[in-house]
Formats: sequence, C-alpha cells, structure tokens
Amino acid sequence: MSVSLLYCEGGDKSPDSRILSKILAGVCTVEAFGSKYGFKDKIMIARGFQPATAGIRDRDFDDEDESPPKNIPRNWSVNWQNQTVQLGWLWERKEIENYIIDPDVVRLALGSKAPPASDYRAALDDAAHLIADYSAARIALSQSRIKKPKQLRNYWHSTTGGKHPFPDSLAEADCYAGIRSCVQDYNRIQMVSEEDVLTIFQQILPTCRSGASYHFYPTAQTRIE
Repeated sequence: MSVSLLYCEGGDKSPDSRILSKILAGVCTVEAFGSKYGFKDKIMIARGFQPATAGIRDRDFDDEDESPPKNIPRNWSVNWQNQTVQLGWLWERKEIENYIIDPDVVRLALGSKAPPASDYRAALDDAAHLIADYSAARIALSQSRIKKPKQLRNYWHSTTGGKHPFPDSLAEADCYAGIRSCVQDYNRIQMVSEEDVLTIFQQILPTCRSGASYHFYPTAQTRIE
C-alpha cells in the first residue's frame, strides 16, 4: 500500500506523531489526527484530495481480536459504500506506548544508559502482574460500551489524585467493585447489565495474567478512552 500521508492518533506532541515522524522521515508525511473517533471519515475525505492517504490507530481495550501476535501491524479495513476498503493499519499491541517499553527498544534507545536487561525485565514483569486484573476490568468495561449518548467509563481513579492514576488497590475484588461503580454511574444515563460486564471480566481475566497476550506490557493508565 503506497502512502504519502499517514494520520496517527494523538496530538502533535504525542509519542505517536513524534516517533513515526522520525522513523518515516523522507518516506511520507505524518500528521496527528487526535481522537480515534471520526478517524475513518477523515481518511476517506482526505483521499479525495490525496489518494495515497492512510492511518494507523490504537486497538485500545474495546478490540476483541486477541489472535496470537505475529510482530507486524494488523490491516485496518472497513466497509465503505458496500466495499471493503483498507484504511491503513492497527498497532498489533494496544498502542505505541507498548512498544516504547519493550526491553529490546529500551536497550537500543538508551545504549550504555540502559538498565541491566534482567533487572528491567523483572521490573516490567512485576508491573504487568500488578495491573493484570485492572487491565481485565478495563477491557470488560470497554467491550460493554453502548456508544451513545455517553461512553461507559473504563477506569476509576486513585483517591490521592494525579493525572490518570491507577486505583489505590488493584486486587481482583477491588476490580469487581470498580466495575460495579462504573456501571451504576452509567446506568443513570443508559442501561448496561452489570452481570454482562462481570461475565466478560471473568472471561478476560486469564488472558491478562501471566503468560498471556497482555502480560508484560503494562500501560493500562496511558490512555483514558
């Protein structure tokens, strides 16, 4: 797929645009789009003026495709006017931040300043274990969303403040309580079954724990979408 203009998520100073602009310098122009909502329409409109336009977007917690990774971006195709059209690609991991913390990327980026590989992997592994249940809860909430009139919140805050903080406790029991709180808040606007969300949580939970696809890439708090 020939590309002269690539749209990505986030703002001008987001990791997406900053990293992709460096990697693709001299290959194509990279422009930040902002939120993923309306992304498809923006690409199709842009192709009317510049046909070689594509996009790369996050998979986020609402993506249900958890097929085994192949270490390549996934094709992003949609139905447009009764035809299947490739808009670009989806990150195979949830978002670009999951690549930034990869041990091989850290080693190459920091060189002699990189921490010992075994220490870094152990710390990353510990962090992944810590947020596994909370990640499962966010996925369950995201996959239970009804798009309008308001999004079902897929996170709950720490009581100590800060920007997009993790909750004070990340235990499985606290995740059940967090899910119930998010659903109860949302049901004041539009009904979602608490039992349905908890069922998805129970199904997702094993995939977020040790040895599964979410394990080892702990960025559950980087995006609130």
